[in-house]
Amino acid sequence: MICTRFMGRPRTKDRFLPSVGALLCLLTAISMPSAAGRPNKKRHNYALGASLIFNNRTGYFMFDPIETKIDTARPAALLGELSLAKRYTLTRLIRWQVAGAVGFGRVVEDTLPLHSGEYIQEKSLVNLGLESDFHLMFPTQGRMSPFLLAGGGLCLFRFQEHYYPSNNPQTEEDFEGAAGGWRLTPNFEGGFGTDILIKRDLYVGATYTFRYWRPIHYEYQRDLPLNSVPYWEQFLTHAFRVYVAFTLSIE
Repeated sequence: MICTRFMGRPRTKDRFLPSVGALLCLLTAISMPSAAGRPNKKRHNYALGASLIFNNRTGYFMFDPIETKIDTARPAALLGELSLAKRYTLTRLIRWQVAGAVGFGRVVEDTLPLHSGEYIQEKSLVNLGLESDFHLMFPTQGRMSPFLLAGGGLCLFRFQEHYYPSNNPQTEEDFEGAAGGWRLTPNFEGGFGTDILIKRDLYVGATYTFRYWRPIHYEYQRDLPLNSVPYWEQFLTHAFRVYVAFTLSIE
């Protein structure tokens, strides 16, 4: 704001201009620090969840050179999972959610007669996942906000075989042929869910998700006189998640 000093005797109709200019300068000086002292706060939406994940598994062997694929049923595996998601509102009806998740599980595969006796074979499972889903919201007037979801993600999955004598299942024994390792694999998923308003900026909710992925792959060598045989597992997954969604205002 530029304040002009008038030289000489002001004319009658301009008598009050210096006073008005000085007042505007003063108001500008007062208002500027005040605006700087109250910066706009950004609102960030999060969801903290816990899931039970049921994995229906099918194993596949691929025998070369005839390229014969043989499938075999595997016991279903249960995983527990924790997740933290960031939500972005794109439009009134579309929301994007990005989540990080970590899950753990264990499954008994079989009882095997080996050279030194009968052993219980187990697999331990670890999943580190990054999920990206789009939510199609249904407009409602009540506290419930249902939605459909679809998306996918990338998982870093680890499995490891363990062997225990059937007469002493508390003691694990080293086994030279035990398979294990990490695998980076994509997944694709779809489902539905709902948010339930508790109070301003606080929701609880639940989702069901169906997921398709292939997290296990290795070369099967045990008890085969020929070359190793590629083996992988397909997971058809049913995931049930409950969560708390909240908003944080951050400067």
